[in-house]
Amino acid sequence: MAGNGATGIIRSGGRLLLLLVPIAAALLALQISFLGLPPGRSLPAREDLARAFRLVGAGDYAAALGESSRIVAAHPDSAEGLAALGLVFVRTGDYELAAKTLGRAAEMDPACGAAWLGLGEMAVGRNREGEARDLLRKAARDERVARSAWAELARLSLHVGDARAALAAAERAAASPAAGDVTGEESIGATVAYLRMLGPEPLLGMRPGFDGTIVRFLEREGWRDRGAREVPVEINGAGSWPVDIDSAYRGNLILSERLASDLGIRRAGEFGAAGVGATAPVLEGSLLDEIRIGSLVLRRVPVMVMDSPSFRGEAKGLLGTGLLKRFDCVLDERAGTFEIRPPGRPDDAGGRIAARAPLFVEGGPIVNAGLAGGPRRPFLLDTAASVTLLDRGYYERHVKPALPAGAAREAVVAGAGGRETAILIPDLQAVIGNSGIGRLRVVVLDMSRINRAGGRLASGIVGGELLRRYRVHLRFSVPEILLEEYREEPGV
Repeated sequence: MAGNGATGIIRSGGRLLLLLVPIAAALLALQISFLGLPPGRSLPAREDLARAFRLVGAGDYAAALGESSRIVAAHPDSAEGLAALGLVFVRTGDYELAAKTLGRAAEMDPACGAAWLGLGEMAVGRNREGEARDLLRKAARDERVARSAWAELARLSLHVGDARAALAAAERAAASPAAGDVTGEESIGATVAYLRMLGPEPLLGMRPGFDGTIVRFLEREGWRDRGAREVPVEINGAGSWPVDIDSAYRGNLILSERLASDLGIRRAGEFGAAGVGATAPVLEGSLLDEIRIGSLVLRRVPVMVMDSPSFRGEAKGLLGTGLLKRFDCVLDERAGTFEIRPPGRPDDAGGRIAARAPLFVEGGPIVNAGLAGGPRRPFLLDTAASVTLLDRGYYERHVKPALPAGAAREAVVAGAGGRETAILIPDLQAVIGNSGIGRLRVVVLDMSRINRAGGRLASGIVGGELLRRYRVHLRFSVPEILLEEYREEPGV
């Protein structure tokens, strides 16, 4: 599921339009042809720049690409035009082009906050917290993007457990001009209320001496078919509850309404999210005194509470990337175990590595993947997904034209937002990074709501089937994903 995570800061958005590689490449060639020109030429109209950034914040990436490219073509010395173009590349997963474009914009005009904002987002996505903080503070000096920069700093501070800095940044975001919002920070007021409830004491305190832990999946009836992998988590010393490992969720932990009620925890703020299903779940912020996952003990843990059909009225939860990316993790379905390691500690990937690919972890983790010979695009990595999901636009453009008659059929899928009708394709060839990973069962649906909540353009969701085929290493300290082939046992 995609959502606001522990901060409650939601990115809004408009319609989803997938970008064609030839268009982006042509526009980049046009942009680069102007990069060597000296500054001092005419500047674009302020309203044109405002429109470009507004389109970025709304998630209308095709229109934002067109507007920012037009500005760059007409005004090649405009750092802000280049920064708007670079932000589009960040949101659509073209990080190499984004780094070049944003770096050039910052070089042309060191006061261009939008350039530093984009570079800061990329540093967050690469799990470089110190670098991200420095870049976002530079961005926040520019009132034209200050609201977005301070909101991103609030998210970052909350992730590292600095409650005082998170509240200060969120209050600065709320006090900044709305015109300085290029990321769609709609719920900043609710975020401030939530952070005030958390108080100034440090968050996510870890018991010293943690050297890694291995916990077993809960093997409840049908657990392999459901896709989600559950582990027991002790909460507030009151007992242990099943929690799904859900990498698509950008926050720390979500509790079901029933579990939160049983624990009697107070709440603050109301936030939106998105997932599979026809309705949008609503989240409320809360705080746990302590959680225990095996030998890992964390105190004062910010969490969210959600009433979702996917919980089926149970007392349970979801464990998200906001917490997981503080460590390196290994999911081993054959052994039935989930391992959490201190970041950067060498792991035991002794089998053949079928695929290795970078992760971008600003929000839920993003990996480049492709289906049915189509181009590689950013896909959300979701360890709780039972099937691979594909956006309708990618399907119509790259898959459907070559699909044999009768290969696709109608199906009903269920998720955090309930049920919705989709298209099922039982067998499509898949690639992650530069490596083929076999054939996957694929469901086609409209990803626009999920993309709006995540503030990123993803062409699909991949995850659950990988766990059945590979030992999955999530090296958030790099960050990268390794798919290790299982070694055949003697006699098998």
